Amino acid sequence: MGVYHLALVCDESLRFNPRVYSQGDLELILGAQVRDATGLASGAWIQTQLVSAKDFIAVTRDPAGLMAAFFVKLPNGYLISDSVPLLLQFEQVSRAVDINALNEYWFTDYCFPPRTVWRDIRAVPNGHRAELSLRAADAPRYAQLYVPGSRSAGVYEKRWPRSTFLRRQVLEVTEACLALHEQPPMNLLSAGVDSSVVFAACNILGRKPELAITFKSAGDSDESELAGRTAAHFGVPLHVATGDDADLIAAARRIAEVWGQPYGHSSVTSMMDLLCAVPTNAVLYTGDGGGEAFGHAYHRPATPARQLGRVLELFGRKIPFGAIESLYYAFAMRNDFGRKVFYWKELSSWQTAAELVARKSPITETESALVWRPEFLRYFSKHLIGERISHFAQMTRIEGESVFTTSLLFWWGPEGVYAKTWRLLDQIGALGFAPLTAPAFIEAVKSIPMAERGMRKQALRDAFAAELPKQIVEAPARGLSTFNRELLVNAHAEGIEWLKSGRNGEWGEWFNFEGVEAMWNAHAQRKVYRTNLLFKVIVFSAWMELWKPAAYD
Repeated sequence: MGVYHLALVCDESLRFNPRVYSQGDLELILGAQVRDATGLASGAWIQTQLVSAKDFIAVTRDPAGLMAAFFVKLPNGYLISDSVPLLLQFEQVSRAVDINALNEYWFTDYCFPPRTVWRDIRAVPNGHRAELSLRAADAPRYAQLYVPGSRSAGVYEKRWPRSTFLRRQVLEVTEACLALHEQPPMNLLSAGVDSSVVFAACNILGRKPELAITFKSAGDSDESELAGRTAAHFGVPLHVATGDDADLIAAARRIAEVWGQPYGHSSVTSMMDLLCAVPTNAVLYTGDGGGEAFGHAYHRPATPARQLGRVLELFGRKIPFGAIESLYYAFAMRNDFGRKVFYWKELSSWQTAAELVARKSPITETESALVWRPEFLRYFSKHLIGERISHFAQMTRIEGESVFTTSLLFWWGPEGVYAKTWRLLDQIGALGFAPLTAPAFIEAVKSIPMAERGMRKQALRDAFAAELPKQIVEAPARGLSTFNRELLVNAHAEGIEWLKSGRNGEWGEWFNFEGVEAMWNAHAQRKVYRTNLLFKVIVFSAWMELWKPAAYD
């Protein structure tokens, strides 16, 4: 579709040009809107409209956040685009970094809107409209247009079995997507239930996919066996991506080039490899959205264990950091049990449910202090991230559901799990659909009391049990696997040399190379795996290498 290659320059003076606006206000919609039973437009799209009577530009983003929307405020107007790299090409856009956003990208993989990692570039939250005033002194205003779960009352009628009810909803939202194109779909097919359900729905509706795509690699990242059973059950050819030729540093550089931000979600390398099999102009269906619609509660640590962890945390605060650093090198750098003790000590210090979500990040603050330069350490705090998650949870109050569940759809939306696939699809000119992100499906799931939905999305499994192989119906819940652990083992020598080569440059001065090297050595020798942290170091380094960010307080 080519939607990630447009920047709309809205200069205040253009409002008075009769050749542009003589036929009324300008309106531009990028992407494909899908209407469902709620009347809301789902799918991947953004809408920009000049409201000249009120002197503002309205930028509206789809409910799930499949397509991103960014803007830069100028002295006399705005730059508006769905691409951060494109905005960075304008000389008016500073390379100064938003340090709070850097903190969020480091620990959570995402940056919470309206922030981006760049000080001058702001993001529109999914399910929101941003009103950008053309009066220089006025700040942008945000209006929330969709609250997940807000339309769920009365949707589920108990006279229907839950599985029958959800089956009907899945078929309806999938059919609405299929109506927008004539060519046969392709499907991303993991070993999980969500992608399998969407795949089954396409077949049931008479639109048999021309290809299913899955992947396998060394270790536990093999989706191919169960995906193969599902594809064979419906007689659909299966392409298996292996990742054998994956280049970790090249992948990190591509992330920097495509996102313009240090997007280090663990599954992005797997998705890059999967989408290599998707040709230009293809139509691809995914199972994105099922896990977020069903949601789950984060289990809190047992009270005695938490009390022990908090004692360790309080004791650690009285020890100078130099001593903590020595203890970590001695007992945790090459010892997995020692690392887990440090992780548990930090996890147990949570004060609120939102902070608990933040502290479950596998990257600890202690490890961060060992890999970042000392002058940046004051910016890295999981407590601050907990406050942001709490804010997003307030936007979606649903009775009986956890802070994690109610905040998830918003803090994953900006450039996260959803937009990841669509960002990469656009690079190859393909069209994507995610039926399970449709508000109609989300509202249907939220209308069923959480206790009645069943563990492991049981109601959704039962809804398509007649069509799916038994092994899929009974398989444990899982998301898209990642092969980053093995990539980091294989790229150890090359990666260390690459980091050394950039050490004396501006971007290399952000990291403490000695700490990174010690951790990567332990990982390569399979002593202690720190997959998430080391992948972030590579992604951040590639981003710094390409975009030359400047620290800004």
